[in-house]
Amino acid sequence: GGRTVGSGVVTGFLDFDIPADTKFLMQTDEFLFITGRGLSVTGTIKKGTIHLNDKVKGAGLQASKSYIVTGISLINSTNAVSNVSEARADDKVSILLRGATKAEISGEKYLISVN
Repeated sequence: GGRTVGSGVVTGFLDFDIPADTKFLMQTDEFLFITGRGLSVTGTIKKGTIHLNDKVKGAGLQASKSYIVTGISLINSTNAVSNVSEARADDKVSILLRGATKAEISGEKYLISVN
């Protein structure tokens, strides 16, 4: 985890700052572009809950554009996948982002909510 400093910014996650009021934080592992559907991002939710139609963005240097979550797949310990309408902290998930390209977001270590 990170720690909050006086400016209201959480530090200590990696090499960049994440706003302390971020409602959702997901560490990213893999990126897969699916033609006609969008970009699938696999990772682990570290904070908060994600729902279908929520807006997220990358938390790194390229983080300017936001994307709509059009699919959420929960991945269990045996790697079985089930489609769900929401996922929460500690869940391993694959989320589908409409309009995202691999080039735009594949370098991001975290996805965060657009507050």
